[in-house]
Amino acid sequence: MSLSLDNNEFLDNVTITSKDGQVFDVPRSVCKWSAMLEAALQSGDTAVAVNVEGKVLANCLEWMTLLDGGHKPRIDKPLTSIRGIEGSADDVTIKFLLRVADCADETSTKDSKNKQEVYDLVNSANYLMIDTLFAACCAFIASMVKAAPRDQVESILKP
Repeated sequence: MSLSLDNNEFLDNVTITSKDGQVFDVPRSVCKWSAMLEAALQSGDTAVAVNVEGKVLANCLEWMTLLDGGHKPRIDKPLTSIRGIEGSADDVTIKFLLRVADCADETSTKDSKNKQEVYDLVNSANYLMIDTLFAACCAFIASMVKAAPRDQVESILKP
């Protein structure tokens, strides 16, 4: 009995393993949003290991899934809002970043309870070459320091 490649649902999925051994099974189409993953999978492989912690990789994969579902992030440059990325980015991007940073709303980005998650996410987006996520994270970090007095910038940026 021969196996038809067109009907094999598993050929459309890839396995991505994080630095700490967490395994993620995702549609291959999601990987196109990461230049690094796309290049690693060019040979037809169905598995790749990356140097990213599982929790952060999960956020990266969630972002890429949003993109694969048709989300088109919008980040204005320069940021137009003194209060953060409100008005400077689309709602999906704002909600995603606020959830990662554990902020109550757009006005509290300086008081993020989880700045380290945002820093890890920007580093991972850079490593995985996810341009849209990298730009969104950089804009979010810029919004944390925008309009802050010079003497407070260092404390805002400390994880």
